[in-house]
Amino acid sequence: MPRLSKIGRVNQTGRRKLLQRDFHIGVDWSVSPPKIDQSAFRFNPPDKVSADNRVIIEAYRKDKYVQFDLGNVGSWSLPSDISLEEFGRDTIHFEVRIIDPENPGILSWKSAKITETPPKLIERPSSKDSLFLLDVVYSKLAKGVPMNVGFPEGETQDPVKLEINLEECSILADALIEPNPQPHAMLIPTVLHIIVQRLVIDANAKTFEPEQEIHSASQWQNMWNGLFKSWTGKGLEDLDYDDASELSEYIEKIIAYWATLSGNPAKSVSRLLGGD
Repeated sequence: MPRLSKIGRVNQTGRRKLLQRDFHIGVDWSVSPPKIDQSAFRFNPPDKVSADNRVIIEAYRKDKYVQFDLGNVGSWSLPSDISLEEFGRDTIHFEVRIIDPENPGILSWKSAKITETPPKLIERPSSKDSLFLLDVVYSKLAKGVPMNVGFPEGETQDPVKLEINLEECSILADALIEPNPQPHAMLIPTVLHIIVQRLVIDANAKTFEPEQEIHSASQWQNMWNGLFKSWTGKGLEDLDYDDASELSEYIEKIIAYWATLSGNPAKSVSRLLGGD
């Protein structure tokens, strides 16, 4: 069972530094909740480290903290519980620490901070040639309206836009761009539902052809259809999308896959509303 709070303070006098070549920590974001990636984890301490020293991994972000005890350096192993549920879809910082058991208050070795960031549904392009599917924009909306989903016009690769009320709700746009997992958990399932419905409308109107192969110049509808196919194994071309029941089941699979990628959105909503 990982420890969720620090006990006491470790004296760092005389400590030595673990280098990046001595270890590797990654996060498996594809499961819910995310966890330390066991298959990618590596720990090869320097020969100078005593085999009976204790090795721990600390994971933290702001006021959240989890500690994992790997046992002795000479016979270390990851614990059975390597869940990072406390952090949801937040960026997580890691440090590896080695402590002399004869001097439990003395930290003998310490790594630099390692930062792991979850993949984002909402991406900012790194250059003018980058393609992305969903963007957050500040917009002038009617009084009292927090947000709107805006779709590109014509045959274009422009992204779908989450238009956020600039005058009354700009903090929501800030939180979505950061990204903060709680607003994402509240909004993205509905946005995905709306996007699928729009794809169906455009397919019926012959605005785009779902069966077209994806290529570098594909328009935005085909890009989204290709993404959903990579998530569920099916695109609109594989469905009777005029069958309401079949379409609803398809949308449920899309949202379920997004939830898996996102850690535990339901837990984020519960915390936002004051639950456990």
